[in-house]
Amino acid sequence: MEQYPIPQFIEQEGKIAFFISFRQFFYLVGAGVICFVFYLVLPFFLFLLLSLVVGVVTSILAFVTINGAPIINILLASIGFAAGVKNYTWKKKESPYPF
Repeated sequence: MEQYPIPQFIEQEGKIAFFISFRQFFYLVGAGVICFVFYLVLPFFLFLLLSLVVGVVTSILAFVTINGAPIINILLASIGFAAGVKNYTWKKKESPYPF
C-alpha cells in the first residue's frame, strides 16, 4: 500500500504573491479599477476624497480579520441575522407548588 500525504492547514487561503491571497488581490484590483474610473470621471479633489474612502474600505475588507474570520463574512452574517426572522419561544417553568 502506498501512503499519501494528508493536506495540512486546509483552512488557510492560498497565497499568490508575498502575503496576499486571491481574495485580497481581487479586492485590491477592484478598488484600483474603481479609483481609475473616478480619476477619469470626477474632478481631482472629489477623486482624491472618494479614492481615499474606497482605499480605506478596501483595506479593511481585504486585511482585517476577527477571530480568524474575514470581516466580510462577519458583516454578511450580521446583516443576515438582522434581516432574518427571529422566533422567540418562552416556556413557563413548572413549579412543584400548585399555586
